[in-house]
Amino acid sequence: MKRLLALDIGITTGWAVWAHVQDEWTLFSWGEIYEEGYGAQLKHIVHSYKITSSIAERPVIIRGPLGDRLLNLMTTTEAVLSPLKVVDAANWKPSPSKNFPCPAGTSAHEKDAIRLGHWHLGRL
Repeated sequence: MKRLLALDIGITTGWAVWAHVQDEWTLFSWGEIYEEGYGAQLKHIVHSYKITSSIAERPVIIRGPLGDRLLNLMTTTEAVLSPLKVVDAANWKPSPSKNFPCPAGTSAHEKDAIRLGHWHLGRL
C-alpha cells in the first residue's frame, strides 16, 4: 500500500499520513512532532506507517538561534526521508488545498501538513 507522509516543519512539526486504499487517497493519521527527540519520533512514524513517499514544507530559515534550530530539523528530515520532495509555502498555499477541510481539533501545524499532502496528491 502506498503511504505519503506530509510535514509542516517547524519547532513544532505537523505531520499527516495519506494512504492509497482501493484506488483512492485517504487521510489516515496526523499529529505533531516536537523538537526534542525529533529524529527518533520521525523515524518511528516512517517505520510504523510504512511510508513510501514524503513531502515537506521548507521552513523559512532566518539567521540566528531560531534559524539554526530550523536548519537542524531540516537536515534531520532529509537524513531520515529519502527521497524527500521539499516545497516552499508559496508553492502550495495559493492553491484550493489551503481550504481543504480538516478534522476538528487539529492544530495549525497539523492542518498545514494535511493540506500540503492534499495539494501534492492532487498534482500526481
